[in-house]
Amino acid sequence: MIELTGRIVLGPHRYGKAENRVVRIVRDTDRHEIRDLSVSSCLHGDFDAAHLEGDQGTVLPTDSQKQTIYSYAKEKGGGFGAKQEMLVEDVVAAAVLRTGRPVQWEFTRSDQLTVAPCRHPMRVDVTLAADADGVLTALVIDVLADAGAYGNHSPGVMFHGCTESIAVYRCPNKRVDAESVYTNNRPSGAFRGYGLGQVIFAVESAMDELAGKLGIDPYEFRRRNIIVPGDPLVAAHPEGADLTYGSYGLDQCLDLAERAMARTAAGPRRPVITGGSARVWRWP
Repeated sequence: MIELTGRIVLGPHRYGKAENRVVRIVRDTDRHEIRDLSVSSCLHGDFDAAHLEGDQGTVLPTDSQKQTIYSYAKEKGGGFGAKQEMLVEDVVAAAVLRTGRPVQWEFTRSDQLTVAPCRHPMRVDVTLAADADGVLTALVIDVLADAGAYGNHSPGVMFHGCTESIAVYRCPNKRVDAESVYTNNRPSGAFRGYGLGQVIFAVESAMDELAGKLGIDPYEFRRRNIIVPGDPLVAAHPEGADLTYGSYGLDQCLDLAERAMARTAAGPRRPVITGGSARVWRWP
């Protein structure tokens, strides 16, 4: 049996969207009572409704009366997790209540890169073991995630990051130890991949190293160990009978990745002029 243990430490990533975060709140005098507030923000509509308790609004208590908040967020694209959390809506609402005037807060680029949530920094330890035939016998991960000052999406990020990163391989012995901890750092939130980018990078890096120790091509090593239709889906816990294979393309994915990497190793692409300003890139 061949065993390998390694550690990868990944820092925070910031959003680089073209637009900054904007929140605008006014007193709603058209459809509701004058004390009610209408919120327009860059949150995704479904997440905004979840935070504000849907179409009926929620109640914001003050010293003298209760304010009802109505959300008018529309469906938006290009969020990749950045538009799933309320950050300054409460501050803007407080300013409206204090001044009695409409208030808008637009993040500066500096705000966007220093105040808005980032991808969860993680420390990922991976231990793999395989027999002489290149069949996995053990897969163990130990993950420590930096949640920052608030929990935000940390439970969901940890669940998906760990579960889906190890479910892809067939192995009789799997173990997951994972913790998200509060720190004095900026809050970590939802980010494209939802934890998979950190954990699966560590797992796949370990797979490459173990394949090298076994003297097996890394693509062949994966083909020997990926799940196939009929295998149980086992990750952080055995999945129930309600989760089944609908379609399967993991073998095709490996073939495509292998061909793409072979083209990259063959050298840089060169442009081929095909007429006018059109240009097609080809490998040597």
